[in-house]
Amino acid sequence: MHLTRRKFLKSATVGVAVPFFISQAGFANESSGQRQDVRRFVHCTNDEQTTIIVPELAAPFTVMHMTDTHISCDNENDEEYLQYSKRMRDAYVSVNHYRTGQQFTPLESFENLLTTAKEKKIDLIFLTGDIINYPSETAVHAVLERLEATGIPFLYTAGNHDWHYEGMEGNADFLRESWVERRLKPLYRGDDPMCSATLFKGVNMVCIDDSTYRISERQLEFYREQKSRTEPLVLLMHIPIYMPTLSAGSCGHPEWGEAVDRGYLIERRERWPVEGCGKVTLDFVQEVFSTPNLVGIFTGHYHGSQTIVTDSGVQYITSAAAQGCSRIIRFE
Repeated sequence: MHLTRRKFLKSATVGVAVPFFISQAGFANESSGQRQDVRRFVHCTNDEQTTIIVPELAAPFTVMHMTDTHISCDNENDEEYLQYSKRMRDAYVSVNHYRTGQQFTPLESFENLLTTAKEKKIDLIFLTGDIINYPSETAVHAVLERLEATGIPFLYTAGNHDWHYEGMEGNADFLRESWVERRLKPLYRGDDPMCSATLFKGVNMVCIDDSTYRISERQLEFYREQKSRTEPLVLLMHIPIYMPTLSAGSCGHPEWGEAVDRGYLIERRERWPVEGCGKVTLDFVQEVFSTPNLVGIFTGHYHGSQTIVTDSGVQYITSAAAQGCSRIIRFE
């Protein structure tokens, strides 16, 4: 089945009820206006399952994408931070399963999804942020213990809640750096929590931390290095990267900034800057969507399932694992 870009965007912005196919036959060369036959990836997807044909693969493999679990499981050691954690701790005491309506805790949801991963013999797990509600030592230990018990390798990048204690003094960059180092570091597989790359069965899995909605010079240069490699590239981020159908709360949106920041008071954080996301972040968006070997982008943050495509790439936004959701991705 072939979808025109207009029809596809119309269906993708509201989620996908039935499987459909995306064929990336080529991409536009801006200098010549001609299409080049360099993209070789075909996608078949719905809200929960995705198959991507990658001809370079020596053998197929399957990934479970989990995001936005929002786990809180404090003990007495975490009480000293209660003034910073109380709102988010109380926000996800129990949740309803998206399909059955059954109540359970986010940690129980996480455990159930990991059980499913083992049963389905998943080869790799993507964790794209907001796995925990704030950088509780107890929660990090609980997550890591359960992940390691599966024996399944995983890749993690942080979300805007993972490192954020609400009302704690300091700007976003400082707080992220501090709590990544103090608490979150055991969850990372690469040397640099802000940007890493893992070659998995011939596919370059690139993690970029965009949990402040902005990209640093270091991250931009790192991505450019990965873009120059020959392997198919999968990009993992927490906040969706700007595409024309997304709101100003996406990474690289030209209107992102103080004027559209509605959450800074309730989240007790610094307000987004007047100047917006800045040139480096905008350059990053351009680099991503000019990557000839880009297989797809996998993100979360929105707590709803979307698949969005332009002529330059496909982005999957997966629903919140707090409610039992995940995406199973089959690379063939």
